[in-house]
Amino acid sequence: MTGVTVLPSHSRRLNALGRRGAFRLHASVLVGLLAASSAPTPLYALYQAAWHFSAMTLTVVFSAYALALLVALLTAGTLSDHLGRRPVLAGALLAEAAAMAAFATPNGVPALIAARILQGLATGVATSAAGAALLDFEDPERPGRATVANGIGPVAGMAAGVLAATALVQYAPAPTRT
Repeated sequence: MTGVTVLPSHSRRLNALGRRGAFRLHASVLVGLLAASSAPTPLYALYQAAWHFSAMTLTVVFSAYALALLVALLTAGTLSDHLGRRPVLAGALLAEAAAMAAFATPNGVPALIAARILQGLATGVATSAAGAALLDFEDPERPGRATVANGIGPVAGMAAGVLAATALVQYAPAPTRT
């Protein structure tokens, strides 16, 4: 070796963004994804009234997300350890965007279930990667912040998502499109 130190790509990115900025970015991804996951909930009553489906069908729509999330967490939980946090999060965010687009234009219960499954898979993959990234970028002088962010972020995101969506359903024009 010629005495040149080669930084891994993770270190170069850390220098550009900073540990604190990277931590905040990944925490916001975690909060945002969980906000998106709860956002469709207030719309289900509108869809149920418009499409005349049963309470059992509504339960299937809700459970499709939960099952897909569980499958993603169990099968892809360590994917970012092998492929890297960035590509896994990028793929999950693209899948989440596709799910949100599908929610904007559903034409029936099967489309709603498909959007929920896609959203569950994307959220499960992304929460694993974002949670791990929070641990990666935790300030060593302030230990425990990643644990707090991983504990509070999802709950805060879900609360914010359902509250914002409820306000839009109540007050915005064309709530299924807004």
